Amino acid sequence: NLASRLEAEGSLADTDTRGDRGKEGEAAGASVLCLHGRTKEMKGQSTGPCDWDAIAAVKRRVGIPLIANGGIQKFEDVERCLLHTGCDAVMSSEALLENPALFAGPASSSRKPFQDDLALEYMGLAKLYSTPHKQIKAHMFHFLYAGLQLHTDLRAQLGQAKGFDELHAAATAFRERRIEDRAKGSSWPDTGWYLRYREPLGGDEKKKRKAAEMASTIAASAPSEKVARGTEESVAEAAEN
Repeated sequence: NLASRLEAEGSLADTDTRGDRGKEGEAAGASVLCLHGRTKEMKGQSTGPCDWDAIAAVKRRVGIPLIANGGIQKFEDVERCLLHTGCDAVMSSEALLENPALFAGPASSSRKPFQDDLALEYMGLAKLYSTPHKQIKAHMFHFLYAGLQLHTDLRAQLGQAKGFDELHAAATAFRERRIEDRAKGSSWPDTGWYLRYREPLGGDEKKKRKAAEMASTIAASAPSEKVARGTEESVAEAAEN
């Protein structure tokens, strides 16, 4: 089996071009196609909603199975996407980096684990299969992304961890902290990686902390009247950014 990549220039609204490319792939012998509902420019800060209408239009023009890709944040999105596009299957990538249990069932299911539970379960498997330290750390930052935006001290601990034991200690400390959060009724979300560009966690609170830290640093370095005026301007600027 050979996987090939097809690209179509133009906007997502140009479904004729995308349909033509799909038919070309089918004519060339492709047994299945996977289509992403965004353009290659829609990434990072420019990430926008996935165009399931465009995927549905291509699905209507091809006679082989089509896999929809894009716009899958949670299990309920899988069901919505299949219904909207008529596709034969759904693919996810970004959301699975944070929540590998995405396809296990709906978010309301009693089986849904917390991210800290997933992280420790993953670490058990990583130890069993001798996963390289760098790969473990990368996955941990994805799994624990949301909570690490709240507990930044643990983010630093995880970043500085060397070897499996230190990574495991950071993950264990994180789990204890999140258990405390839940016991106190904290509403801080358990996930957030997928929407990190469109809906960053703690936007207002992060601005306030940034402004307070900058004010403290400037005031400590030169507490004169002139610098005090500059501090006020700097704080206002920090709060806007």
